[in-house]
Amino acid sequence: MGCGVGEAVFIPHNFPFQFKRVQFPVSVCFAMTINKSQGQTLSAAGVNFRTSCLLRGQLYVACSRATSPDSLYILAPGSITTIVVWWRSGKGSDSVVAK
Repeated sequence: MGCGVGEAVFIPHNFPFQFKRVQFPVSVCFAMTINKSQGQTLSAAGVNFRTSCLLRGQLYVACSRATSPDSLYILAPGSITTIVVWWRSGKGSDSVVAK
C-alpha cells in the first residue's frame, strides 16, 4: 500500500490542455489449444478454424468439448477448414490435404 492511502487528492485545473477520458470495453476470455482441451467439459466453446487442423482427431476433440451443440461456436470462413493428413509411404513422408 502507498503512503497516501485514504487521503483526498486535488488536481489543479490550470493545465494548458484538457483531460479526456477514454474507456475501452474489455471482456475476460480464455484460450487453450485443442490438445490442452482434451478431457475438459466446457459450458461454451468457440473453435477457430481459420488455419488448418492437423488431424481429424483434433477436429473431433475441438467440437466435442462443448456440453451441447447450442453452446459450440465455430469460426470457419466459407464453412470450410483444411485437415492435413500425414502418412509414411515407402519413399518418405508425404502429406495430403483434405477439405
